[in-house]
Amino acid sequence: MAQEDSSQKWDLSEEWLEYLAVRGSDDDGSWASRNFYLLKKSGVLRESHWPYDPSEWTEFDELSEKYCGKLKNQEKLYKSCLLIHRDPRLLDASDDELKNEQSELYDLEFLKFKETAPKVRDELNVVFTKNLNYAYSEKEVKALLDQGQPLILGIDFYYGAWNHRLMTEYGIGERNMESWNSGVVGYPSLGSLDREISVKPKNRAGHAIVIIGYDDNVVVTQKIKMKNGHMKTYHYKGVYYFKNSWGADSFGKDMVLEGEKSPGYGMITQRYAHEFGSFTYIE
Repeated sequence: MAQEDSSQKWDLSEEWLEYLAVRGSDDDGSWASRNFYLLKKSGVLRESHWPYDPSEWTEFDELSEKYCGKLKNQEKLYKSCLLIHRDPRLLDASDDELKNEQSELYDLEFLKFKETAPKVRDELNVVFTKNLNYAYSEKEVKALLDQGQPLILGIDFYYGAWNHRLMTEYGIGERNMESWNSGVVGYPSLGSLDREISVKPKNRAGHAIVIIGYDDNVVVTQKIKMKNGHMKTYHYKGVYYFKNSWGADSFGKDMVLEGEKSPGYGMITQRYAHEFGSFTYIE
């Protein structure tokens, strides 16, 4: 199994990335290659510069009124502002507009963001002077991992395969908390409710994870609720190991890698990864 290079530890701002990726849209989706391009172009902030805010803003929040209230008559911009917690127009505003107290775009804090982001990006030039490449085949993915090269996997999200809390709400079946806690991700089998319900327009989602290794001999066993209501057991051989971005206290909190407790990590069936995902890497 390939090992993750832990010589560099960076805590970067998710708020900044979400702002760059979602501004001007009322949908919060994005993908790895686009995210990398946006950070390379506009720069990077550290978490300490703009901390993550997990709350969903509404028009009744104090913060939404402060930062987005002026946009209420511009529906698309207003919805986008509620998602990204800032006026979508700020990135394109001039420094003079951001500094002018009489301007609708007055925001000294955001001006500081714009000034700081390129400097942090240049500090991390080990990443942002490189290019993003695609790995198309299973053979290529595993060869890169054998060389110690981690990859980004962007993947369609199937709630049942992940044992996500929404699978129960969506009627996909009951969660297997042991799999969730152990960081085990299965596969949305043909004929399953997961395969049908997770892709409905209102439910569609995606996720990105960092692939750090593989094992062709590990078998994932999964009980799945089918469209006819019956439960069926499947066995899937071969997994990729990955680092997730959901913290270490829930998903994968009991994950064990090479005999060591590795909370926040997981394993995903290779079949799911290759059928519904795309692999990229920085070189």
